Amino acid sequence: MPYCVLLSLLLFFHTISRSAMPFICKKPCVVPRVLCASQCPPHNILHDILDYPFYYEPIYFPEYYASLFATKQSCCVWLLNGLKHHSLNCCAHSQSISHIVVTSDDSDSCRSATSSFFHFFIDGVHFSVPFFYIESPLFS
Repeated sequence: MPYCVLLSLLLFFHTISRSAMPFICKKPCVVPRVLCASQCPPHNILHDILDYPFYYEPIYFPEYYASLFATKQSCCVWLLNGLKHHSLNCCAHSQSISHIVVTSDDSDSCRSATSSFFHFFIDGVHFSVPFFYIESPLFS
């Protein structure tokens, strides 16, 4: 097989495999949570996951929300929405968080596990969280 054809095939398969890979590989959360019985789906009865949004939360069932973890932008929006939801529903933080920005220093094309971070800017305070922490099953 000519070298240029082989190189073209390798580039083609790399492009296909990269496009199918998510931006982050979120593992299902293993941190326990308590839900009201009405928020849980019926046992052994076929149901729609959209009818139980608190139970089928993306952090516990990332396999149902592949689009949230597919790109840098969608991951940042997911984290931003989670922080906004927390600030609205947490007694300790309600009214105290007014400005939240989430960004990433990573490009969609190449990732290094040691240098890829999400950056959070909350009311003028900046902190960084490595991707592997967000991907972890202990992240909640």
